[in-house]
Amino acid sequence: MAKAELKSFGKADEVREFPKGRLELVQVGGATIGRADFEPGWRWASSVQPLVKTKSCEAPHFPYHVCRVLRIRMDDGTEFECKPGDISLLPSGHDAWVVGNEPAVVVDFQVSPELAPLANPNVMALSESSIPQDLDKLPKNQLRPPTFPFDRSFSRQPATVVSTRSPQEAL
Repeated sequence: MAKAELKSFGKADEVREFPKGRLELVQVGGATIGRADFEPGWRWASSVQPLVKTKSCEAPHFPYHVCRVLRIRMDDGTEFECKPGDISLLPSGHDAWVVGNEPAVVVDFQVSPELAPLANPNVMALSESSIPQDLDKLPKNQLRPPTFPFDRSFSRQPATVVSTRSPQEAL
């Protein structure tokens, strides 16, 4: 039988800092959950890209947007803003930046293993051979939350934003 667990970002299992940002990670229930704080002026392309040296962010994300606004641009050119109360599904291939002069905060329920080398070069990301091959049998046209610790098919999903705001607040 599974045991109840309680974790706090205030006592994170791991903290990673990068230019104009901070990521606090907790392990709970076999999953890694991250809280990211992005300072005004943070942009993936200028704060993280120089560290990982990829064209765009290759890590998929499934964040709840706690406060302030992040603007997202997918590699296909699609752009949208994520505001407090929104939940977004961001596959590989995107840039993001803080809109405004106050920090943005998200809680990411899909902290990808690809993020591990960013903070600790001794940690290896999952290799293609370490991912169960039966994941390829999952339907690719069905939008669903990713499985943990990492669902390779998630990176093939379109970007989605779901808002918990009322229609009047969304305008």
